[in-house]
Amino acid sequence: MFNEIFFPGAVVLDAGCGKESAVPLNNGLETRVGVDISHLFLMSNKNVNLKIVADLESLPFKNATFDVILSQYVMEHLKNPEKVISEFRRVTKDRPTILILTTNALNYIALATHLMPFSIQRFIKKRFLRIPEDEIYPVYYRCNTIFKLNRMMRRIGFENEKSVFVGGPFYFAFSLPLFRVAMLFERITDGMLRFLKFYVVVRYGKK
Repeated sequence: MFNEIFFPGAVVLDAGCGKESAVPLNNGLETRVGVDISHLFLMSNKNVNLKIVADLESLPFKNATFDVILSQYVMEHLKNPEKVISEFRRVTKDRPTILILTTNALNYIALATHLMPFSIQRFIKKRFLRIPEDEIYPVYYRCNTIFKLNRMMRRIGFENEKSVFVGGPFYFAFSLPLFRVAMLFERITDGMLRFLKFYVVVRYGKK
């Protein structure tokens, strides 16, 4: 689902790339563009070779520039995801691939997070998950179920080609009893209830 989309010679955009990127270094990719709002994050990212500070709602690229766009852990933080996806459509070629990895708003962790004030979210992430403060952003979950995401993508002109749901029990690694409960949830949701897992990974193509 991942490596085959990064074909040799593809022009790839990592949208909201942060400090690290899933864009491979060994697939013959000569143009690996990273866009983020943080200059410091971009400077730390070793997987992209062209680094641009920009807002995803207004990408500084010509039409039909990219073969592949990767978006990981970004959609949940967007206030206007439809505008961002419209930009993805504008800057992609005729037969592109959009790969989105995002939090699933139907999962119990996301549901609990959504109900918490941002100050409490930040405390928990810093204290228990050891996430640096500069990597903690508000979450909005405007399109963070597979149903909402697919519906929005179809409106803009993209079609779901493949989707996978992935669990996230490691969030409770700080407590063995909680981790065991989380692992039980993963076993329960390995079948027909997999749409309740913490992450969803979806590959889209243009209609």
